[in-house]
Amino acid sequence: MKKLILATALTLAFGSAQSATLVAGNNYTLNVNTGTSCFTFGNCTAVPTSAFVDNNGDAMTLGIGSSVAGDGKAGFMNISTTSDGMGGVNFTVSSYNMDSYLGTAGGVFSTRAVNTAGMGGNIDWQGNMSFNLNGRTGIAQFFTGSIGEQLWNVGATFTSGSQTNAVGTLTGSALSMGGNVKAVSASNVGAPWLFFAGTPYTEVFDMQIVGGPIVQGVAPSAVPVPAAAWLLGSGLLGLVGVARRRKVA
Repeated sequence: MKKLILATALTLAFGSAQSATLVAGNNYTLNVNTGTSCFTFGNCTAVPTSAFVDNNGDAMTLGIGSSVAGDGKAGFMNISTTSDGMGGVNFTVSSYNMDSYLGTAGGVFSTRAVNTAGMGGNIDWQGNMSFNLNGRTGIAQFFTGSIGEQLWNVGATFTSGSQTNAVGTLTGSALSMGGNVKAVSASNVGAPWLFFAGTPYTEVFDMQIVGGPIVQGVAPSAVPVPAAAWLLGSGLLGLVGVARRRKVA
């Protein structure tokens, strides 16, 4: 019993063996892996052909974006971290660089971000990740003349937890000490995309975080109640007791 109590206390104090987080005041790169990252108008975890590949299709086909062909990645994002005050970090995205999504219903689909000011998120002390990519735009190969380049789903979020839409449920995984984290998004295409509007889609970013320290997550300490507050509380209770006795008398 004593061992169980000790183990529970250590887990609460220092987190589980799997919990990890980033360190405030650092810059990191989030490399998006090929093969295990994906996008499709459906459940991309069930459609092998939707997996990301290393290509430079956005620059070659549509003339947008800043991805790199032959770098072994499907894309990357650069972020900067600040403390969230609870053992984790908030982060802002300083650059977004993504290779094209191939074989979609719209042909080669490319995304970019001219302005990343609205992009960012959080990684808590247990490695749970959530973020948005508000401000990125997309353009589909077969609809460059009709739909053109539009904002790509402002308000949609990514999470290392689970998300569900009409095509199913996707589940990510929290940050590990090795820097691996999987973030998923299950949403519906927004209004600017005309006849695609309302179509369910899924997107998975399986990432490797590099460039800065990754540390064991530590649970935030409980904030102690100041002694003055205890004295004030006990004083108020005493006054209530006196008032009740006088009323009875």
